[in-house]
Parts: sequence; structure tokens; C-alpha cells
Amino acid sequence: MSATPGPWQVVADDDGLYILMEANAGKDAYLAVYASENPEQREADANLIAAAPEMDDALDKLIFELDSITWDSQGPPPTLVDALEDARAVRAKARGES
Repeated sequence: MSATPGPWQVVADDDGLYILMEANAGKDAYLAVYASENPEQREADANLIAAAPEMDDALDKLIFELDSITWDSQGPPPTLVDALEDARAVRAKARGES
């Protein structure tokens, strides 16, 4: 199953912060963010969650492009190999595959 497509945005009302996910043929869906008592941290959490669809797309593009590179006999730099493994792992985690 795939996640609700983006874009998502942060909205606020008197009760707190919410992630607005516009999906389901124009029907709005909301996700409340109450993870922290600190309003600045709660807003940072909401912004991070709202950016998830775009981050997932960017990660897909980055992994695809790096996998498409033909390296010389020495291969890619070890730090790039580690970063690519981390990117694949976090993408799998976000998709519930790990």
C-alpha cells in the first residue's frame, strides 16, 4: 500500500497543528501533531511530516541517479556507498518495508 500522495501542508487552529493531506477525490484528510509540549518543536515536527511526500520523491530520484552511474574500476567512494545504503534503509523504513 502506498502513502497518501502529496503535497501535504501544515495548518493551525486553536486546538493545535495539523497536517492537511488533500487526497481521496478532493476530500481533505487531517493528521494531528501533538508529539511535544513545546510549540516550536511541535511546529518543526509538523513541517517535517508535511515534507514527507516530497522527501520520498527526492530520495527515489537520488537513488535512481546514483544507481545509474557507471563507475571506474575503483568504484564509488566508500562514503557515497554508505550514504546510498542509508538512503535505501530510510526509504524502506518510511514505506514499512523494514
